[in-house]
Amino acid sequence: MPLESTGYDEWIWNNPNLSDKINEKEDIHLVIREDVIVLVFKSLFIYISFLLLLIGRVLISGLDPIWISLYSFIMWFMVSILILVFIVIFHNYYLSMQIITTLRVIDIDQTGIFKREVNTVPIESIQDVTFKKNTFFQSVLNFGDVIIQTSGNAPTEAQGGVLGAVFNNVPRPNEIKQLLLEIKEVSENAKAREIADLHAESLRRLLNGAVLGS
Repeated sequence: MPLESTGYDEWIWNNPNLSDKINEKEDIHLVIREDVIVLVFKSLFIYISFLLLLIGRVLISGLDPIWISLYSFIMWFMVSILILVFIVIFHNYYLSMQIITTLRVIDIDQTGIFKREVNTVPIESIQDVTFKKNTFFQSVLNFGDVIIQTSGNAPTEAQGGVLGAVFNNVPRPNEIKQLLLEIKEVSENAKAREIADLHAESLRRLLNGAVLGS
């Protein structure tokens, strides 16, 4: 996934998962989800269970038809449950996302059919961004966690003492970290220029007042 503007502004901000909407000064830089390999890992139990059910059906093919019918009923009942479990897994995967805009970071965590948590972190409150890869698969497949540390939060056990948001198992975490730091730098430079302009305007007014009053 390229780390660039998604063009999904209209789709994202009309999404009922979000409690607030984009404003005219805000643009989306990136929309990310967990790496697709995580979805595969989470679904692996379903794949294995389905294969075992099929193998069991083959193994009992020589038994009495009554037992075959009973096993077939149980098998299709279990397959239905496995399909429902996969739907829930995919539902949570698809609706859990992180959105990086010019003004804020929005972390949407869907943990159940009806349970959703939305955490918003203003870009200006970001103090530091780090990433980590804890497992062999994360290192080889280049996905991991991005940790955003902010000001104004209650102390936590996270490094740095404050925790704003965590992106779990996202692809290319090092590039996401770099993107966030670049957006933060641009935001700080823009704010510094705005403050400098305000100071210059105030100084100009003071000088004009002094000249007129002399």
